[in-house]
Amino acid sequence: MLDRKKAWIGGRFAKIEMDTKIYSFDPVIDERCRVMILGTMPGVESLRKQQYYGHKQNSFWKIVYSLFDSVPVENYEERKKFLLEHRIALWDVLRACEREGSSDANIRNPVPNDFEYLFKRFTGIERVYFNGEPARLLFNRHVRKNIPVGGLKFCTLPSTSPANTMKFEDKLMYWKLIRYQLEGLNGRELQRIEAGVGPSFHVTFDINRRAAECKYRKPGCSSPIVIEKELTENELIDFIHDLYESRLFSRSRLSGRKGSLSFDACPADTDGRYINVYFQDRVFISCGEEIVPAAWNAFCRAAAELFGRDTGTWDTGTVLLGHGDGSLVPLLTLGTRGRFSCPISESPGTDADLKHAHLIHVHSYKCVGNRAPDSS
Repeated sequence: MLDRKKAWIGGRFAKIEMDTKIYSFDPVIDERCRVMILGTMPGVESLRKQQYYGHKQNSFWKIVYSLFDSVPVENYEERKKFLLEHRIALWDVLRACEREGSSDANIRNPVPNDFEYLFKRFTGIERVYFNGEPARLLFNRHVRKNIPVGGLKFCTLPSTSPANTMKFEDKLMYWKLIRYQLEGLNGRELQRIEAGVGPSFHVTFDINRRAAECKYRKPGCSSPIVIEKELTENELIDFIHDLYESRLFSRSRLSGRKGSLSFDACPADTDGRYINVYFQDRVFISCGEEIVPAAWNAFCRAAAELFGRDTGTWDTGTVLLGHGDGSLVPLLTLGTRGRFSCPISESPGTDADLKHAHLIHVHSYKCVGNRAPDSS
């Protein structure tokens, strides 16, 4: 595709034609690989060097080496060898496209790579990580709907591009999911995750013990009902991926460090929701409006998968909401695929149609919260 541009030629502006079609690189992969990282298309500097992530300000190589407590080397062949030794494959979503500059926003006429062949050829790939949201969008639009992906799992990580102004330490925290996937949870710095709504509902996921506990109160009962569940490592890894992918830490407060892991209670003016994430040397807390809605919803969906699907302790079908006087109001009835009907309007919808859907999510898992959402 030729793109017409103006250039200063012979003392005046003249139209010239430029070929803006670009092509990506071969994948870095072998039979040992268990995860794959996908970008969109190499940038201008990477194309010039013929190297993945060749821009010095792109933090990709620094992050990958930091995952395994190593220092990046400059030799590109050694970098690719490092990936393969750690069972990581690397490719881009697109084989070719037209683009001015390096911005993904300028991509036109994209042509995807042949993932159907690659996934059939390399069957050891368990999870695909997108390096930034644009890679995920391109994959879903041009690849995923056209090929069978079987049991492959997908996760979107913060972009390593310098255009993403997130701090390096914060990017690295999310990218550590790759090491969890490859090496499991033993010895990892993540210790446990807690969440709840006021005094009525509390869930703890203990990473080291591979166990979860849910406490909730029913009206008229002085003691909370406690449900305990042993979890497999794969269940926990999937749960952590769901929670991290929702950008859990984007509004969290770092409350404690090694030697002082106490943390502040939720402020009195919040709605009572909280998520606390405990690492070996620090604690991240989120309360009320600090919690990213996607993180709250992801937590509740994952908790439902781990607790609600195989337990007869809770009623099924009706969503219960707790009022201040302790009474319960059946507000919604769950249907298939997360759809619900409202007894008042009888109109089906999705959780995004209602205000305070994050509270409704919790109660939809048969747990009693501390207040009902607004009637609007």
